[in-house]
Amino acid sequence: RLYLKPLSKAKLMKGVRQQFVDAFLASCKVEIFSPGEQLTERGNILSDLFLLVGGIAEVEEDEQTEVATGDLSYHSSVTNQTTFSSTTKDNDDYDTESHLRNKTLEAGDFVNAIGFFTDSPQTESISCLTVCKTLTISRSEYKLLAEDHPGSVGKILQNLLETVEEMQLQLPMNLVTLRAGSVYDLEAGYGSLDSTRPGAGQHHAADVARKRQALTAVTDLVKMHMSKQL
Repeated sequence: RLYLKPLSKAKLMKGVRQQFVDAFLASCKVEIFSPGEQLTERGNILSDLFLLVGGIAEVEEDEQTEVATGDLSYHSSVTNQTTFSSTTKDNDDYDTESHLRNKTLEAGDFVNAIGFFTDSPQTESISCLTVCKTLTISRSEYKLLAEDHPGSVGKILQNLLETVEEMQLQLPMNLVTLRAGSVYDLEAGYGSLDSTRPGAGQHHAADVARKRQALTAVTDLVKMHMSKQL
């Protein structure tokens, strides 16, 4: 019950029945991660969903891309990391500019939501800046809950879809390329996204169109999984 409040307030759980929230909490295990330890690694397909309930983690952005505010892995507070630059690494080997550019996750943020619910690869790596505590649920445990609470599962997917659609209204200058890898075989939806970063002379509209296409591919993934709940 100690972690019921952050779970209940998470955007992903908005409108979900309390009975499901209680069952979800009972199915989670508490994990502790050390500073520098990775929660997710770019390109991997994970079978666990994490809710950060303590500590701060950092989204490690690819040098060639920038992740949208409100990234695919989480749904709550995302801020530029400016607080821990002097304490997390030694100054001799610390890339301050890169660190300040990255974004942080705090208590109440989910990690690996899109990948967990759509069986798709991670689009970024996330590491702990401090000691982090998570509520972790496995896909096998979640499937057992889904069988008993189909309505709540559908609501969670609806919340996830709303988050992705909100991102479409806040397109960044660059978006991490979403690559093929889903077990539901949406290669066609991702194939055209594997392009190099446009040069300075290319029209901005083409860049925006490509990002919108990437988000549309994720939207289709979520809708596909929503249809499986009907």
